Amino acid sequence: MRSLFGLFAFCMALAHATQDAAAETCVKDAWYPGSYNLCVSSVLSPQGKNTYGPRHLSLQHEGKAAWCEGVKGNGIGQTISFQFLEGAQRVSAFDLLNGYQKSDKHFHTNGRIRSVALSSNKGPLGVFEVHDVKYTSIDFPEGRYKWLKLEVLSVYPGTKYQDVCISGIAPM
Repeated sequence: MRSLFGLFAFCMALAHATQDAAAETCVKDAWYPGSYNLCVSSVLSPQGKNTYGPRHLSLQHEGKAAWCEGVKGNGIGQTISFQFLEGAQRVSAFDLLNGYQKSDKHFHTNGRIRSVALSSNKGPLGVFEVHDVKYTSIDFPEGRYKWLKLEVLSVYPGTKYQDVCISGIAPM
């Protein structure tokens, strides 16, 4: 009976892990220090001609588009992850275009990240506060990382929308 229960628990854990992985939306991007898969835990549905997927997180878009999370509420718990494709890379910061920077109006009407938890293949790296400005960086202990993941812990609320948006992020 124990082995049957153990098999059942294993299958449930596997199904849950598969479901979580399927929920992520990923794109391949490249910036310093090299190529990486960039994944987000949710994406806001298209609004008219505007889309909000993770490809908009590339700094190459220069803030003209944004990733916006797509869950109910203010986006707390949503994640952005980087899997380096060329092995562990030396990284010590993220450059961040916080908010939807299409215009000042878009910046203020949508939510922005206030604090994040950062983790890596080496374990937790800490909790970091983000100033409510358009451009900032998140500095963390320099190291060689295979992957990094940010989790939204708190937000600056938008004046009109609850969605949290980011116009660009890149590891440095």
